[in-house]
Amino acid sequence: MMRGTTRWFLLILGVYSGIQTVRSDTRHHYCSKLNFCGDDKKCSDGQLNYFRATGQNDTLHYAWSTVGYPTLFMSRSAFVNSSDCASSIHVSNYSEFNDNQSPGSVRIDGAITNFSFALVFKSIIDFQVDNKKLPSTSAFKPNKNSYRSYDLNERDLSWSSYSFYNGTIGMDTSDYSNMSVTFLITPRTDDGYERGYAPKPWFTADSVTFDMVIHGYPYKNGTDRRLAVEVEMIQGLGVGKHGSVGEKYSKDDEYTPSVFYTNFFSFSGAEGNGYVLWKPITYLNTDRVSSHSQQANYVKGNTTKDDLPPSLALAIYGNEYSNATTLYLVFGTEKDDSALNNGFYTWTGTMGYGAQPEEHFSVLVILVLVIGLGIPAGLTMLAVVFVVSLNIYKGYKQRRGYRAI
Repeated sequence: MMRGTTRWFLLILGVYSGIQTVRSDTRHHYCSKLNFCGDDKKCSDGQLNYFRATGQNDTLHYAWSTVGYPTLFMSRSAFVNSSDCASSIHVSNYSEFNDNQSPGSVRIDGAITNFSFALVFKSIIDFQVDNKKLPSTSAFKPNKNSYRSYDLNERDLSWSSYSFYNGTIGMDTSDYSNMSVTFLITPRTDDGYERGYAPKPWFTADSVTFDMVIHGYPYKNGTDRRLAVEVEMIQGLGVGKHGSVGEKYSKDDEYTPSVFYTNFFSFSGAEGNGYVLWKPITYLNTDRVSSHSQQANYVKGNTTKDDLPPSLALAIYGNEYSNATTLYLVFGTEKDDSALNNGFYTWTGTMGYGAQPEEHFSVLVILVLVIGLGIPAGLTMLAVVFVVSLNIYKGYKQRRGYRAI
């Protein structure tokens, strides 16, 4: 009986594993243009990079640029039937883009009229909290409360290294107050989860993952100090005017140990839904283990339609966008031990089109459940069978010993 029970559990496990290997969607005809300068060849490594992933009925476009403020951009357009990857991105005047990020100097299919979205990394803020409490949206005034602020504009820092390996762009700064900032950008063409580093965010074929690492930050111990990353989330005209930021429950397994929630910024419009998704955790060393980590809270800033910061977003949109929402990622809580901070922080997430990806329990966790529950279940069933058989046997003996008067 126990062997049969285990066989059923293993059968269920096999069916589940088979379901998990089926991709909900894939994209093909993946192509890229790295260090894209248009007709102008005078550009630095990594300043403008473009990727295109074509599906059955549509095409997704991704761009990553360190001109001005570092910016991750994506848009969706109709099916592009062209083998020339450069046919979907146009740089009219690279010098104008590089010097001033002039509106219209960069054009990408689907950016203005269809689904599009941009994530701009603006600054790193070392700020003071009152009474060891994290600030609310209304109380957080980084310019007033900050000890110092490091602007991520290209004019204030230099990018020392550029790499492209296995579909991932790597960018790194140098000699920036003895601090370095690294970005890893990976467009996706199938479904799954990041296997290279924690927190291993889930992604779909309609998304791109990013990993921001701050190393060597000149952090001074003090329970009243916290670090925040300021980002701006810019919605194109095709995705509506109102984005929402929130938190949802997340299945916990070995992908991100002890993190039961996922934060998100989502928006919807006539041209579809979009999101930025991240686990509320920052790791404090290169090992990226939960024992050396802190909670990463968010504080929502203003939603405006002011002039965009000098960046790829400004070069693409100009003033033709829906709105921009400022968000602060605050590392640490009032209960965290500041002695753990050695100047290393991470922020990892997924930006995508469509519905947010849902995590699944891993095969390893299900196997543990099978072993943990299957054997006790088998023993329980054996006990039940034994008790029932014993009662039947006793009843049989009583019937045999009965004599009518």
